[in-house]
Amino acid sequence: MRAALDIMAVSLVGAVSTDTENVYFPFCTDANELDKMIKRRGFDRAGQDAVDLLKQFAPHRGGNEALRALHELDIQDKHHMVIPILANISSPPSRVEIDESVQPRRVRLVPLDYDPKTLFAPSFPDNSFLAHREVIPTLHELVGLVEGILKAFAALVAARSPPASGRGLKTKQIIKPELGK
Repeated sequence: MRAALDIMAVSLVGAVSTDTENVYFPFCTDANELDKMIKRRGFDRAGQDAVDLLKQFAPHRGGNEALRALHELDIQDKHHMVIPILANISSPPSRVEIDESVQPRRVRLVPLDYDPKTLFAPSFPDNSFLAHREVIPTLHELVGLVEGILKAFAALVAARSPPASGRGLKTKQIIKPELGK
């Protein structure tokens, strides 16, 4: 998802310039740093209208927390294990255990009609920006956020008059970047 934002940034700059080197969707630690990071990440070359739209998404701490969480998730150590909310289930006569490094919880006397999906809900680790949030619903939220950002920039491009360079931007590239199909 984070890469889709970078691909969009490169596409935006590529629509008005041949220089797309070192272009990224900018993130920063606070609102005061945003202008500096927009320039540092080359996003300023996308045009003032794109910069103005980007600022509305507030990609910094204290701004759009979900967007910032996506960035934090991207830079977090890729080798951390997703920790299940429930790591150990025991009931006579069987027992299911997950890695000993996980702090297990025991559930006793689970009713037979209990939905097993509620027993296992993977969550983000304690040291994550998304600590204790369930993985699947959170990822769905983040996909929706990124899709909304991509659509907003696609609408911006569609509203522009033909680009000065004549290069053009394919809206399809912004809305649905290919995912290795």
